[in-house]
This record gives sequence, C-alpha cells and structure tokens, in this order.
Amino acid sequence: MAKMTMEQLCECSKDELLSRLKGVYNKQKLGKFGNILARSIELVFFLIAIFVVEWNWISGILGALYLLYTVKRLFWPHSDDKDNYEKFELIVNNFENYKRYRKGEIDANLSEKEQKKTEKNLVYCFNALLNPCGWAKIVAFIPVINFRADEMWAYTDINGPLTRIIDGAIGGAVGLKYFSDENLSGKNKESIEENN
Repeated sequence: MAKMTMEQLCECSKDELLSRLKGVYNKQKLGKFGNILARSIELVFFLIAIFVVEWNWISGILGALYLLYTVKRLFWPHSDDKDNYEKFELIVNNFENYKRYRKGEIDANLSEKEQKKTEKNLVYCFNALLNPCGWAKIVAFIPVINFRADEMWAYTDINGPLTRIIDGAIGGAVGLKYFSDENLSGKNKESIEENN
C-alpha cells in the first residue's frame, strides 16, 4: 500500500481505518511455524551462549530476562492482541476528534508549531501502522537483535509508531490521546455532541 497523506487519512471512515489497522496488525504477525522457528533459533543461540559466555551476575540476569521473554513469545505469541485492539479503538475514536479539530469544529489550543509537528507525527505513525514491515519479519529470525526489534516492533517498542501515535513524539508533537473526549474542554465536548 502506498504512503498516505493527511488528506487521504482524513477521508477514511472510522470503520475503514479500524479495519485496516487490525488487518495490517494480523498480517505482521509470524505464522505458527514462523514463530516456532524464530523462537527455537533464539533458544538454541541461548544454549550455545551458556557454554561459551563467561557469565557474571549482570549477564546472568540479562540472560534470564531474555530467556523468559523468548519463552513468553514462543508459548503466547499473541498475548498482546486484546490490548492492541483496544488501542486501535482509542486511535480511531480520537482521530475522529482530530479530524473535527482540523475542520475548525473543536479548539484544541495548539500552537502552529505543535499543529505541524502533530500532523507530521500522525502521518508517519499511520503510514507505519497501515503498511506491513517486511524487514521486521526478517529481523525476527536473528537472535539478540530481535529482542529489541522483532516482527511486532511497531506495536511493542516504547518509541514505536503505536506508542507515538497515542502519546505523541519528542519535540512538541501531541498524540491522539490529547484529542480524547476527556482531555477536551467542556465547550469542546458540547461541540462534539452537537456535531454527532
């Protein structure tokens, strides 16, 4: 899928956007065999490291955490699905408020600089979340590296697009959480209800 502009994103309906977010999320996952293969490679690498690496207490703790995380991803690869689906709901609901803000129906008290940075952040994050990432699936099979960035990096990384679209980015871009009904003033809430 081609990169989308803000105008194209604003043309998407709430249901269409939610469906596309969930669809790409499901495409990004490794299949059952791929997950077993990727995690097995990690476990074999870890077993080799046990005999090769000189362990001290710090590397032992880090190794144990790596092992636990690998086992979690092996046996419960889709344990975050429910949380991510809830985040997708939050994104599309708050994006509706953002679209109203762009039309001038809601006053969100953002400076011009914040508006530009927020729009740039939203376009980047939506494009990352609406387009499957092929390199991330390859990285899933490389031990140690996949601890930091695996096939689901866009959804699990603390600086990934899913977190940035909700919470905002460093440098003044606000996230969609800012456009939630709870964060908007009473006047804006009334405006939203009148427009529905």
